[in-house]
Amino acid sequence: MQQERSYSGEQKAAVGLKAYSRIVVAWALSATEAAALLNVSAEDWDRIQQGSFKDELSEEQLLRISATVGIYKALETYFEEPLSRSWLTRPNDAPFFNGNRPFDTAIKGGLPQLIEIRWYLDAVAQGM
Repeated sequence: MQQERSYSGEQKAAVGLKAYSRIVVAWALSATEAAALLNVSAEDWDRIQQGSFKDELSEEQLLRISATVGIYKALETYFEEPLSRSWLTRPNDAPFFNGNRPFDTAIKGGLPQLIEIRWYLDAVAQGM
């Protein structure tokens, strides 16, 4: 029987931040945009990038990382490059976005909107 592994909050945060940092690079987000999407200060984002961030991430920030990873996966599955890498930062005429960039919609609506974007992409990928 396989034992279930338990990860500390610090370990989860480290893995999540590594994935999030790679996604930020793939999407070519600025430092300001990356910090805003994660809901951290610019100073904290700098420390994250330098590997000197020692604070704990909040549950909300971990959920933001999870939603971002889900969005990234959906975009990479549904679209080809370069659209998969630029979709979040391009104006979108879908009724859900009303001509705004999905990124701006996520920032304005916070975590609930970020999760809605993930669900939206999952629905698009399933042909709904």
